[in-house]
Amino acid sequence: MDPILLVCYLKAKADPNFQLILTHDKLIIVYKGKSQVFYRRNILNIELSKKKLIVPLVIGGIGTSMAIVAMSMGWYHRQLNLLTIFFFFAVMYYGFVGKDALELFEKGHSNVYLINKVLPSIRRFIGFFNSSQAFLQYTGQNFIYHLAEPKEWEEQLTNENYTTKGLEAEGFIHASTREQLQATYERYFSDRDTMVLLTIVPDFLSNKVVHDYSHASKEHFPHIYGPINKTAIVRLMYYTTKKQDIPLE
Repeated sequence: MDPILLVCYLKAKADPNFQLILTHDKLIIVYKGKSQVFYRRNILNIELSKKKLIVPLVIGGIGTSMAIVAMSMGWYHRQLNLLTIFFFFAVMYYGFVGKDALELFEKGHSNVYLINKVLPSIRRFIGFFNSSQAFLQYTGQNFIYHLAEPKEWEEQLTNENYTTKGLEAEGFIHASTREQLQATYERYFSDRDTMVLLTIVPDFLSNKVVHDYSHASKEHFPHIYGPINKTAIVRLMYYTTKKQDIPLE
């Protein structure tokens, strides 16, 4: 599996049985412990909606009707009938009001996932996803690359922006062109078995990119002056000593 771009939990508690997992080309929905994989190219949209609950509606409607009939015919105790009417009406009302739901639209059909509460993180994830979907059609070749430490990357999976210790120390995040990437890896990360490679479109970044001159290497390198918004990342892959070929997007 490719590295994870963004994670969102559907409950306030970080429950792995209820989560959204986004990679550069897939959305994985884990609901009640079961996973469904959707290819992003097939997804039209994700939105929040209200869904009426059919079972409570039917049960509440039938129960209310029967209780009214029983009361009109003098069956059972009047107060008991009234309580029964109120109970089944409440059940019917609960079904009518419905529950919040996450709805994923593909061509020709949709998938619905009921949720107990719409958390701010869910709204942010949906906004992030729908915004980044527009970038999937990018056909240019204007990419820069950043090699991330796996641990540092994985600590920020629930964040929409990625930052590094280098940004705090130097004021920018190091990046490379395609031609510079292998040399960068050998110079700084040759002792690592695996790195996470971010393929970035500079035009999609929220912060500026400056090609600064390196006296040590005697060439210009792209530097990102601020955190990397993940919507600018069009591909994620593991970069290892055994796999150095970078796909052209």
